[in-house]
Amino acid sequence: MDNAGGTRARGSIIKAPDSTPGLLFVQGQQKQFTLEGIWRSPVAPAPNMIVDVDLDAAGNITGLTAVDQGQQPSHGTSQAGAAAAEQGKQAMEAAKKGVGVMAAKMGNLALGAAVLIVIAFFFFPAISVGAMGITAVSFTFWNVAGMDVGGIGGASSSVGFWSLIGFLAIAAPFAAPFLKMAWAKYLNAAPLGFILLTLIKSWWNFHSAMGSATGMFGGAAPGFFDFFSLAWGFYILLLASLALASQAFMKPKTA
Repeated sequence: MDNAGGTRARGSIIKAPDSTPGLLFVQGQQKQFTLEGIWRSPVAPAPNMIVDVDLDAAGNITGLTAVDQGQQPSHGTSQAGAAAAEQGKQAMEAAKKGVGVMAAKMGNLALGAAVLIVIAFFFFPAISVGAMGITAVSFTFWNVAGMDVGGIGGASSSVGFWSLIGFLAIAAPFAAPFLKMAWAKYLNAAPLGFILLTLIKSWWNFHSAMGSATGMFGGAAPGFFDFFSLAWGFYILLLASLALASQAFMKPKTA
């Protein structure tokens, strides 16, 4: 509501004036106030009291009036909501600045590919396991990194040393732009290298186990892809890793 060229807004008293000025929360800001020439209610100000705040064009407080007690609880809730919304807005601004810094350092393509790798690595189905009447079960690549594929009874997965290597591999591209060494750009190829090494490791473990159990099948042992099939998430992960790895071999731009 306009007030003689200024504005009237609702606020909440944080601290009542004593030997030092009071403190008021209004329009997402904290403002100091005194009583002389400003306080317009017969009751004394108190913490958490809701007040109507008259502001001049410069945002200075020109008048304070206590709000009727019946309106206090609902407005207190709205003030808390406003404070939470303001904090959320500040968090979003900080996040946007952080993304801007990373995009400037890495480049939009590299940043997009690196983020997609993280999402695909932890959340997209990468490999399905199922054969010989066993219902297929999907695993993310994070699960595959910790998978024991050598057991005849089926694959199992747990977080181990190789999984932690995978975590470092997908995190490496985010660190690469901040490292001053010339070889740092090759960290962009770390996710692709880890994917290929994991597939080789899984294939080797499987065939080592099958080689020692050939007699169980009355002939040739089943192949790796008789039990395992690549899921759509693997191809997304692979393409994003290839796009990111290409950045490691691009010549730096010259002015």
